[in-house]
Amino acid sequence: MACKLAKKEDRTDVCALPYGINTPAGFLTVFMVMLPILFDNNPASVEISPEDFATRSFWGACCANFIGGIIECLGMVFGQFFRKHIPRAALFGPVCGVGFVD
Repeated sequence: MACKLAKKEDRTDVCALPYGINTPAGFLTVFMVMLPILFDNNPASVEISPEDFATRSFWGACCANFIGGIIECLGMVFGQFFRKHIPRAALFGPVCGVGFVD
């Protein structure tokens, strides 16, 4: 999709999510990572330049994505253990959350 858009609009600054948006993780990232960064670095209450604010927000999001990736890798390693020891209804909880949000 990104290649098609880049060719159509003659741009090189486009990207695409290959697997779509994970809605529960998106809400968690916004409200539990980005919102606290905003509150800690609010330009209205803290003397901070727009560039520093953008940099801190960017690195906060990168750290959150990296930690999420580590958790997903741990899920690959311990996935069978979780499937055997966690009730099936608990594993369907996040899927139900997507149904309520979308």
